[in-house]
Amino acid sequence: MKTTLIMEEKMTSKLLNNIAKNKNIIVKVFRLLPMIIKSAPILFFVTIFISILHGLMWGVITLSQQVFYDSVADFFNEYVEVKYVILTLALFGGAHLVCHLINGVSLFLLDYMDEKINGVLSKHLHDKIAKLRIIDFEDVDKLNAIEKAELGKENVVKFLAIIEDVFIFYLPYFLFMG
Repeated sequence: MKTTLIMEEKMTSKLLNNIAKNKNIIVKVFRLLPMIIKSAPILFFVTIFISILHGLMWGVITLSQQVFYDSVADFFNEYVEVKYVILTLALFGGAHLVCHLINGVSLFLLDYMDEKINGVLSKHLHDKIAKLRIIDFEDVDKLNAIEKAELGKENVVKFLAIIEDVFIFYLPYFLFMG
């Protein structure tokens, strides 16, 4: 009984530490946001605009698909002519085409922006490393800190891409669909 209580306390403590670390990560990401925006401001805002447009286009696809299906049903009920069905099919296909073009542009811009941001953060990290004394590279703790900083730099770019995906792409889509 006592050992399970101790194990539960350890698990709770570990969980609380993980939550505290995650809050720390989010705070650090948002502290880096101005540096990231500063590294490529125009590209950053163009990417956001394209992602919003991409999310909205998925809503347009859904809407045009519904209009097409309704027109087919109306055609079979003899409410509309075949020309209208073809027009709605062209609208549906055009929406798909535009959406996939925007998707390609969005993916290209995101990859380009990730590389640019990664380069700026690497330069910032390497400038800090360059200030270290040679003897500091013998210290295992400092080497571990450098390795963690390098890994954190890569993860912050991935994290921002996920945040951008959720809030900039999916939010407009769900708002449009709502």
